[in-house]
Amino acid sequence: MEVLKKIAERKSGNRIVFLDEFAVTNRPSLYYGWAEKNTRPEVASNEGKKREKLNGLLAVDAISGKKFVKL
Repeated sequence: MEVLKKIAERKSGNRIVFLDEFAVTNRPSLYYGWAEKNTRPEVASNEGKKREKLNGLLAVDAISGKKFVKL
């Protein structure tokens, strides 16, 4: 509810944004994965090999919903 209060009290011209960082790779990783509760994910991976990775930052304007992405 504190976010809603900040949105309501913001001064005109100011933005409120939500930020999240992310990474995309060319091969799957065993570090992150989805699986049923109490089981390990089974993902084929070449963990030992160098992988190409792209990092990014995503921002979403809380008022307009406009998205900004920086890679």
